[in-house]
Amino acid sequence: MISARRSAALLVAATALLTTHLAAAAPASAVAGYPSVAITSPVDASTVAGAVAVSVSGSLDPLGAAVATTMTLSVDGSPASSLPCAVPATTDCAVTFSWDASTLTGTHTLQAGMADSLGGTTASAVVTVTVTRTSAFLAVTSPHAGSAVARQRTVDVVATGGIPADSPATVSGISLYLDGHYKTVFSCVGQPDDHTCTATFPWTTTGLAGGHVLSTVLTDSTGATVASAPVRVFVRTVPKVEITVPTVRTGTTATARVVVRAEDGRTIPGVALTVTFTPPHLIGPPRVYHVTTARTGGIQWKVPVRTTSTVKATIDTPGPWWSVWTGHGLSEAIPHYSCTWTHTARLSGYATVTCSEPYIPKGIWSALQVKQRSTWRRIGQTSSVPHSWTYHVRSTTRSTYYVRMLLSNSPYWASLFTAPMRITFT
Repeated sequence: MISARRSAALLVAATALLTTHLAAAAPASAVAGYPSVAITSPVDASTVAGAVAVSVSGSLDPLGAAVATTMTLSVDGSPASSLPCAVPATTDCAVTFSWDASTLTGTHTLQAGMADSLGGTTASAVVTVTVTRTSAFLAVTSPHAGSAVARQRTVDVVATGGIPADSPATVSGISLYLDGHYKTVFSCVGQPDDHTCTATFPWTTTGLAGGHVLSTVLTDSTGATVASAPVRVFVRTVPKVEITVPTVRTGTTATARVVVRAEDGRTIPGVALTVTFTPPHLIGPPRVYHVTTARTGGIQWKVPVRTTSTVKATIDTPGPWWSVWTGHGLSEAIPHYSCTWTHTARLSGYATVTCSEPYIPKGIWSALQVKQRSTWRRIGQTSSVPHSWTYHVRSTTRSTYYVRMLLSNSPYWASLFTAPMRITFT
């Protein structure tokens, strides 16, 4: 039986042994120096200009489970750029950022942050630098290149520029150009810094659509100029879908054409469309075509013509500056008819007029007209048997008449008169 004094001694020994094992297993990160991130260039309180190379290095515990994955650079407290660490990943990370400070002046702060594979982050100390200008600069800062702006609105175009701080000249003004044409000028006189200028131009987009190029030119007091890089933006539009299908005879082929236009009249290429030809009265199934407008803004294709059909073209998806829209049209067909008739008939007999059309079913009405002097008047009507109409004409006087058939009110084609047919009664 172990005494109480002996038990206490064993407990103290076990506790000491456990403490020793825990100390041996303690991670090296408990040692000062890990993790660490530092901006090695530029150094604090230095002066920089133009494109600045910002070098950053960081390290994690080499015996730990985490590896470095990403390094981020923040300027004045806002994220400016991010770069991945080396592949394969290790506990060390060294990257160099290119920071464009050409449009900045004055004091600015830099700070780096390193992320690891376990979700941890480590920030560097803040480095403060002074930015000076060594050359003139100018840039359109809003709207951004490739962006879409509202239609029929006034949009602010913002340009920022300047000349070297040690220049004896001052900034006079910034001019705005739209598609290479001068629009207006902003006076920079009276701004807090006579070597820099931020200009805001109200640009009205009414009547415009599609891509347009904005550019600016800065002029100083000596007359020297510097131009900004052009910025291409898009004015949104509600497109117009135009459908053209020429009237052709049934049984032939028509060239259908669909054009998509912006509100300013220009055509829009690269628009995906679904075009549907629907015959009336369920004569046949609709024909569906999936097409895309070509570089000219239109698309054309061959379609067989059997009936007068409604045509619908719908833009499938909105684009960068156009919305979904639908256009409607009509595909008109004229019958592919042929007529035979009695050229000469006796007073006691009948002249027969027959017109046939290979695509006509039974029950389609037509009317027969006769020309007296210079006026045509209707003298009868009948419905078709399959593929044809037949009229019997009688006269009580010896004379020569001209008759024609009016093929109308048919879902198969637009209204049409046949050629006049001459009949002589003797």
